[in-house]
Amino acid sequence: MTIDLFESWLLELDKYFLRQNRKMLFIIGNCPAHPQLNHKLRAIQLTFFPPNMTSILQPLDQGIINCFKHHYRERILKKFLDSFESHSFIPKIDLLDCINIVANMWNVEVTQTTIHNCFRKTGFGIHNFYDQKDEIPLAQVRKKIIQEQQMTSNIEDTFNRCVELCNVDHATSVDEFVNVDDNLITSEVAADEEIVTSISN
Repeated sequence: MTIDLFESWLLELDKYFLRQNRKMLFIIGNCPAHPQLNHKLRAIQLTFFPPNMTSILQPLDQGIINCFKHHYRERILKKFLDSFESHSFIPKIDLLDCINIVANMWNVEVTQTTIHNCFRKTGFGIHNFYDQKDEIPLAQVRKKIIQEQQMTSNIEDTFNRCVELCNVDHATSVDEFVNVDDNLITSEVAADEEIVTSISN
């Protein structure tokens, strides 16, 4: 994501909501590619998470991304295994394959319940003054723990089969494989001049 892309997308969206005579509040993470644009917007108001709180307040960071990555990587491994076991060659996986895997996997594996629970965990939705953990019946807690264990177990089995099949002495763990892109730069870092200009505006 870049500042220019974000601004262009947001201004178009602002026009769309303005035509519909709607007012929108966008709650946004503190990312260098998310500049303050409220002075340019008429239908949208931006509110930013407090600094260094995105990992706690961002619903995607409460399990949605993790669930997505686990299932995506598992499907890539299974595609590799299926091809290698049946034809003895490593398949070429192109961008279209990845997009198809993402589309199919998102519709099946990342459930509405997962998304709802992650939003609820960060405080979105209707709740009372009691601790949210106290509101969840034990049967649901048990079911969630079993699902998480099953998800981890599935990808570990598939990963180990791939390593065994390829006869590789692996230094990579399953967690490192699933989270290989955790430190990937996904947005531009603003230069000092850009920061000064955005604050001055």
